[in-house]
Parts: sequence; C-alpha cells; structure tokens
Amino acid sequence: MSRHPSVEAVNRFFETGHLPEPLKAVMEETVRYRDTILSLIAEDDPELTVGLRKLLEAKDCFIRAKVAEVNKAKGNSNEGAPLPRPNEIV
Repeated sequence: MSRHPSVEAVNRFFETGHLPEPLKAVMEETVRYRDTILSLIAEDDPELTVGLRKLLEAKDCFIRAKVAEVNKAKGNSNEGAPLPRPNEIV
C-alpha cells in the first residue's frame, strides 16, 4: 500500500542495512514498532506523521544510548562523564 508522501519521508530514516551490530538490533526493534503502528493505523494523518517523527527522535536517542554503552564497555572512561564547563560564555 502506498502511504502519504509525508509518511514515506519519515519512513526512509528507518533503514537498518548500514548499521553495525549491536546498533542494528536496536534499530530493528524500533522498525518493528513502527511497522506495528502503521498496520494499526491505515489512514495517513498529520498526527501519524508527527508520531513517526517522534519515534524517529526516540530511535536516535536509543542508538546514542547503545553507542555510549558499547564505548563504556570498551573502556572509554570519558563515556557518560559530564562535559567540561567553559571558563566563559562566548
């Protein structure tokens, strides 16, 4: 079934092929959720597009969390540490 162009525009960012494991596993879970939502909501609507955009934002957060976890497991002691405060605001 063809979806509205705004829905398709968001859907293109849910590709998984370019990601390495374990990021791909996190992304695939997000894609499964997206697919479930799209099967439950057949009629395209502005709110559906907004919901998909928010899911995309959440996916980005999940991916960053997994990257941080992997980096920490590799011994990156700076991972998760607060950023240094600048001496002055420019």
